[in-house]
Amino acid sequence: MNVMRTKYCGEVSVNDIESNVIISGWVHFIRNFGGVIFFYIRDNTGFVQVVIDSSKFDIKEYYNMSFIKKEFVVQVFGNVCCKKTIKNNIKEEQIEILATKIIIINDCCFLPFYPDDYYNISEEIRLKYRYLDLRRRDMQFKLKKRSEAIKYMRYFLYENNFIEIETPILTKSTPEGARDYVVPSRINIGSFFALPQSPQIFKQLLVIGGIDRYYQVAKCFRDEDLRSDRQPEFTQLDLELSFIDEFYIMSLIEKLIFRLFKNLLNNIISIPFFKLSYKQALFYFKSDKPDYRNMIKYNDVSYFLYVNHKCIFNKICKNVKWRILSLVINSSLIINKVKINSYMNFFNENNIKHFVCIHVLEKRNEDNLKIKLIINNSFLSELIIYDIVSKLNVNIGNIVFLIFDYNDVINECLSLFLQMIVIDYELFNNKWYFSWVVDFPLFTWNFDSNKWMSTHHPFTSPKNYYGNEFIDDFPGDILSRSYDLIMNGLELGGGSIRINNHIMQNNVFKLLGMSSDEIEKEFGFLINALKSGAPIFGGIALGLDRLLMILTNSKSIRDVIAFPKTQSANCMLTLSPSILNVDQLDILGINIVIKY
Repeated sequence: MNVMRTKYCGEVSVNDIESNVIISGWVHFIRNFGGVIFFYIRDNTGFVQVVIDSSKFDIKEYYNMSFIKKEFVVQVFGNVCCKKTIKNNIKEEQIEILATKIIIINDCCFLPFYPDDYYNISEEIRLKYRYLDLRRRDMQFKLKKRSEAIKYMRYFLYENNFIEIETPILTKSTPEGARDYVVPSRINIGSFFALPQSPQIFKQLLVIGGIDRYYQVAKCFRDEDLRSDRQPEFTQLDLELSFIDEFYIMSLIEKLIFRLFKNLLNNIISIPFFKLSYKQALFYFKSDKPDYRNMIKYNDVSYFLYVNHKCIFNKICKNVKWRILSLVINSSLIINKVKINSYMNFFNENNIKHFVCIHVLEKRNEDNLKIKLIINNSFLSELIIYDIVSKLNVNIGNIVFLIFDYNDVINECLSLFLQMIVIDYELFNNKWYFSWVVDFPLFTWNFDSNKWMSTHHPFTSPKNYYGNEFIDDFPGDILSRSYDLIMNGLELGGGSIRINNHIMQNNVFKLLGMSSDEIEKEFGFLINALKSGAPIFGGIALGLDRLLMILTNSKSIRDVIAFPKTQSANCMLTLSPSILNVDQLDILGINIVIKY
């Protein structure tokens, strides 16, 4: 028997009345009435009230107990009894423990905040003292949900003949994705490993090697600009399967999500999910991340500017990949200055370069509005802004945002902004709208680098091309065999059928501007693997942090990660990243050059 406790705090119930118990935990709340001390003791299962009656202890013992404060760690020996006054039917209010002995395991010095009093504490302070923040019931609930979600995922995948395989963390830097986090090699001075942005290449090599169904709860690392749903290190459920098609993978994931929502939330979702093409998503939802709840009216006003203000249109839409979008927030929502400022900060953090915020004060008719220009972070004149708003279907009290930037930036921002509104105004209707977006373009033109880029990654198989056919269509017209899973406007994951022919893979690399020497240097091992005989295969990755953020109604993925980084990629707890000392740098052969 565990001598530290015979019961957890949350396990003590009316069934234990007149029983002796031993419990251990933290003092959550305490009241001292002179002759009697009441306190709640807390562990990861819940609370229970403890009563210290001075008549049951000698003077010295009771005197020592009078120094017990909040967050002291104590062990309580006592007898469970029914409370004399029961306020309600809550379990914690029905029983209490009459202490016979108390051991102070550890005291507690001054704390920057207490777990039950964190509401006015900034997130920066919470992250700096994360060990205190983790004592909150809300945080422990979310981390338990995370553990349960992974457990149910593993059960499901084992039932479907997957095997769990770990892939390397120290790997090769390749040019197909975002910026890498690099690790210098002491053995090979001047050479560097990269932390994996995903297990993409390794999982492809696994199925080429005969592993029929692979999965991994994988740590991934990307050196990219952060937001509420991004972290420099994150976790994804990674899958790869052989001898399948995209429809099989989508059906499998639907069953996995169905099982997850049923077991975690007792919520039965509808399957199969909606399917729509990339073009349909942009046409109907103005985004490749459709949200079927439609809480915000939004319109593409690019054509209006093209017809009525061509010079402004030409200035904004430097190329066809720019969009001008209007977002109208309903007047039934109470939007104050603090909220508006938070939305402005959101646009800045998500790299929206130009945005305008307008409040509709009066509306006599469609052409007679009175508006208040709250923020104009653009070169649009007030007259043009008025002209745009007057053509929108707005009402008195509406808040209107105008945002314009690259298509992909707008698409990302729109889905996140919708989610932000849902959370801010508690518009949770417990309805989960899932959809698959398919038929993405295989290539996207990058106007900054002036070349074609892979819309997803260069290993995605083109649609309607097979074997070693050469891709000779206009690159922008080629569709991919990829699929993104969207829920309520947020991307939960994505995948594709992969290229399984070495000639086709070479052609794709060349179309992306890589020379034969570059292909051999960066991906020669993959080309050789494809030459050895590769099955038809494909896979998907689900963002575990983002999925848990949704399942727990959290505002940020930082709330479902035990020790997250800030939006500036810092760990407030350990003060990392940190500067290496000169000896460490010398061993690695690194010289720091500061750029001004």
